Amino acid sequence: MRPQRIRIVNELGKPRTLMSGAGQYERLGGAPGSPVLLLGLGPVPLDAVIAAGLSFSGAPVKYVECPDFERQMGGLWPAAVRMAEKTAVEAFAHAADGPAWERLAPEALTRELVRSCEVFRYRPAAQLFPSFWGPLVAACQWAFLAPDAPMERSRAVLVTADLSDLLAREIVSALHELGLKPKRLSPDLMAKDLPVALTRSRPQCCVSVNFKGLDAHGERYGLLRAAGVPVAVWCVDNPWHLLSGLKSPFWKDCHLFVTDASFIGPLKGHGARRVHHLPLAVDPAIFGPGPSAPPGSGSAPRDFTPLPREAMGLGQLTFVGRSAFPDRERYFAGCGVDPTELDAAREILARGGRPDHAWWVRRLGMSLLWPTAEARRPGFGAEESSRLRRAECLRAAARELTVTIFGDEGWRELAPEIFDLRSPVDYYGPLAAIYRAAPYTLNVTSLLLPHGLTQRHFDVWAAGGFLITDATPGLDIFPRELTEPVRFRAPSEIGPLVRRLESERGLTNDLRRAWRSLILSEHTYVHRMTTLLVALGL
Repeated sequence: MRPQRIRIVNELGKPRTLMSGAGQYERLGGAPGSPVLLLGLGPVPLDAVIAAGLSFSGAPVKYVECPDFERQMGGLWPAAVRMAEKTAVEAFAHAADGPAWERLAPEALTRELVRSCEVFRYRPAAQLFPSFWGPLVAACQWAFLAPDAPMERSRAVLVTADLSDLLAREIVSALHELGLKPKRLSPDLMAKDLPVALTRSRPQCCVSVNFKGLDAHGERYGLLRAAGVPVAVWCVDNPWHLLSGLKSPFWKDCHLFVTDASFIGPLKGHGARRVHHLPLAVDPAIFGPGPSAPPGSGSAPRDFTPLPREAMGLGQLTFVGRSAFPDRERYFAGCGVDPTELDAAREILARGGRPDHAWWVRRLGMSLLWPTAEARRPGFGAEESSRLRRAECLRAAARELTVTIFGDEGWRELAPEIFDLRSPVDYYGPLAAIYRAAPYTLNVTSLLLPHGLTQRHFDVWAAGGFLITDATPGLDIFPRELTEPVRFRAPSEIGPLVRRLESERGLTNDLRRAWRSLILSEHTYVHRMTTLLVALGL
């Protein structure tokens, strides 16, 4: 018969089963034979004795326990603690004068005390009550890692990304241009590589895109904070979707950078302390007139003379994008919304309105978006609305213009009027040439970002192309005299907008030059990384 497991409610209000056994305890550091420090005793304190027994000396055992954990363990648990203490005394011949076990308050864990002990922790505790244990475990880890002499802050910046990850190349290149020394840490190897990196230098900061490389319970964030390294998280996607995967409130202490300013108020309302607006940008080495990467990167200047669309056989209007984001069905599993709600969204779309994420939050009457399991429901509604809206924009355009799509097969069902459907293209490959050759490139911003912008708002202009876009409120970061002539509000306006631009070649050329100059002079990733560093006080 399996032993009955104890269940308690964790910090986020969710019931969890407590794991027991000596294998649930992890040694954090310290010399064998030193006094033992236990971070959490677990449901069976005797297991802690077994796990650390060979290291017990005659000195008192010190331990820290989470009050919330202790309250839920009930009346039998203190007796189990006394039994473990008695066993330890008998087995390891503790000195008789004074207590065999000494309970410590968290503030008693000084660096000197930690380094004088051999430290063990009950591993599941950090996942149950991360706000209590996260800082304590990180402080103990850093006590063993930190050099004796304080380190001067170096020019290094930690970037938690693989080279193939979103924006990794652009961020690394921009930091190089700013005279810093970006050091990429693979998210898959962070557990091993982060402690090493922190002992070699004191970085300026750590930059993560969409929390990549930071674990769900915030232990890596805690170690960075203990080492005095500020953490910046650039939320390129809907931040509530990103937060839905986190199991600890550590994100409230991070410097959060959002591409959509409409999220700043709600995030602060949920406890985030530092939220900044940081839109997307362009890397001139990929889409601009010349290299911005450091010498030796292999970049070379390009000829940006406009290309005739016949060179690629493109239609009057080009669209580049997926019909849905990867793993959409799995991500939104169980997140259906009432059909009447979707009907209401369709009515708004038919009038040229925007049933975006904020609209869905209001419609569903949601005031709490973290850590509730319902947080993805408004996202599902906004994504469904976006699919309908993108399809209608493409279908309306196809009724008046020749349209070329670079995307997946999902468009055949969503927009069957489009006959010129081509395979997806590599962002770092021919995309810049496509933007430059296309007479007009269409952008339809996802409703997951109520005030968002996309990469196209920057890349198309920098590449020498011409963008027409939906009237997303995010366009407010640009001058109105540039946005008004290139935006539409309803799908039916796309065809007339293109025909008007085709008839006013002088205006079109002036807009192309003005947009390109603005993007390259004010909206590169060098500008964004400068903004980020200033916000961090660096």
